[in-house]
Amino acid sequence: MIVRTSGILLHQIPYSETSKILKVFTQDKGLVSLIAKGASRPKSKFKGHLKPLAQLEFIFNFKGDDTLSILREVSLQKDYVAIQEDLNKQALSNLFLEVFLRHLYGPEPSYPLYDLLSSSLSSLNASHKAPADFPIYLCDFLIQFSGIMGFRPQFKECVHCNTPLNLNKYAFDPSMGSPVCKPCEDLSPLRLPPLASKIFLWLEGLQFQGIYSGRISTYDLRKAEELLLQFLIHHSSRNKPLNSYGFYRKLLNLES
Repeated sequence: MIVRTSGILLHQIPYSETSKILKVFTQDKGLVSLIAKGASRPKSKFKGHLKPLAQLEFIFNFKGDDTLSILREVSLQKDYVAIQEDLNKQALSNLFLEVFLRHLYGPEPSYPLYDLLSSSLSSLNASHKAPADFPIYLCDFLIQFSGIMGFRPQFKECVHCNTPLNLNKYAFDPSMGSPVCKPCEDLSPLRLPPLASKIFLWLEGLQFQGIYSGRISTYDLRKAEELLLQFLIHHSSRNKPLNSYGFYRKLLNLES
């Protein structure tokens, strides 16, 4: 079956001296594996079109499973020029791409997921925010991704006794996706170290108001990022940290 669909290139690796294997998240078929035959040749019809930070149109022979499909044509639909010209934006964008690559496993259409990736890249491409604000974009992206995947966290009350958060510190249960108050900690043997309630309440606001919900300190933003990444890792069968996260923090000078 010949398929024509929009897509975003997540990853590409050499397959032979002249060909490449592509991992593409498409609008109509979800995550697909494509072989671009002859893509490395100087006069290849694909040369200059296989951009990782752009919205492309792909035409390929779809086999209906996770086996390689043959790429026939590719063309540019939307170029994220500002991302391509900014290493800081590239670092955050690569995190978005790796989240999709790590947590999706084959051809399964999801228009909400495609819209999330497309809109996140578009928003970052148009943004004039400083790198110090990028953790807000990442936290927003991770919350939305988790929600679409079916394991949305909640941050406003203890998961066990339903007591609303106050000024105390709270642990976080990644299996439940919720804070845990001190009296209930023994009910959550798997829990992250306690954090200030203001971090949880900020995440609760972010979940419903998006990136315009306000900001917290650089230190608290990092803790919010780490909490969401641990939550995502827990719900991933691969259970590994993102390779691009350390580079993102180092490049943006967010180590403090």
